[in-house]
Amino acid sequence: MNEQIKKTKNSLQRKRAIFIIGMLAIPIIQYCIFFIYVNIGSIRMSFQRIDYTNGQTINGTLYYYQKFFSEFTQKEDFILAFRNSFLAAVNNGVLILLSIIFGYLFYKKMPGSGVFRVIFYLPSIISITIYTMVYRYMFESGGPIDSVLKLIGIAEDKIPIWLNDGNWALPLVFIYCIWVGIGYQVLILSGALAKLPEDVMEYAKIDGCGMFRELFQMVIPMIWPTIAVMILGCITTMFTFFLQVTLIFPDATQAKPAQTIAYMINTKVKGKGADPEWAACMGVCFTIMATPLILLVRKFNSWMESKFGF
Repeated sequence: MNEQIKKTKNSLQRKRAIFIIGMLAIPIIQYCIFFIYVNIGSIRMSFQRIDYTNGQTINGTLYYYQKFFSEFTQKEDFILAFRNSFLAAVNNGVLILLSIIFGYLFYKKMPGSGVFRVIFYLPSIISITIYTMVYRYMFESGGPIDSVLKLIGIAEDKIPIWLNDGNWALPLVFIYCIWVGIGYQVLILSGALAKLPEDVMEYAKIDGCGMFRELFQMVIPMIWPTIAVMILGCITTMFTFFLQVTLIFPDATQAKPAQTIAYMINTKVKGKGADPEWAACMGVCFTIMATPLILLVRKFNSWMESKFGF
């Protein structure tokens, strides 16, 4: 009897071990293929140059790195892409601030919060293709935005040609990001706000603590770990922001005033004039630039936690 129990126990332990190994193997294999292998391949490509006259690949060349450092601070495309990427990070910071404010108002169950909660969450549950089409339609010539502006008395010749006006390209992308992203950000913050200790919040209410003081002196410190992750995302946004530009402006000519670092790299990987080795070099260089910024932000978050007890 004891022998049978022992065999059954050993069998269960083996099955448990196989299950755990299988579940761990999936993310580990995915990480090895799509992160380690891809990045090693990108680094190797950045040291290659193809001689298109005979199709020969030259290895161990620093041609693209020399090109990068000679053009980074001089070529207009680089300057524009870096500026737009920085502004994208700032816009993401504005999005975080708005998300904190609206998330707090929903938490306090302000009048109309239920209706606005649904309005904010809708872009997060609708297909990205649909709300991109809707957004483009809103700003097309003769679209809803133009109609509203005409109704309030703005002359037709004073209304911008939104999608074909380079001055409006980047603002349109940023408005789109806030419209689409605020629901998702508020959803994340709502989870953190729901975990706030009720006794502490009730004590603040009894003590006569106003909403402004409660938000900045109590709520934000208690949900700081969640906010810290979002702030870290602002830095990564500088080097990964391209999908929104591609969706709103499928035409490269329209997208050029709003191009970012990631968009510029993406255009070098595919399409006319593709140069994957040049794109790999830019990716490596910008990764090196991003690493100390990310570490600095993490250090800042740690300092905030230690200094103010967040």
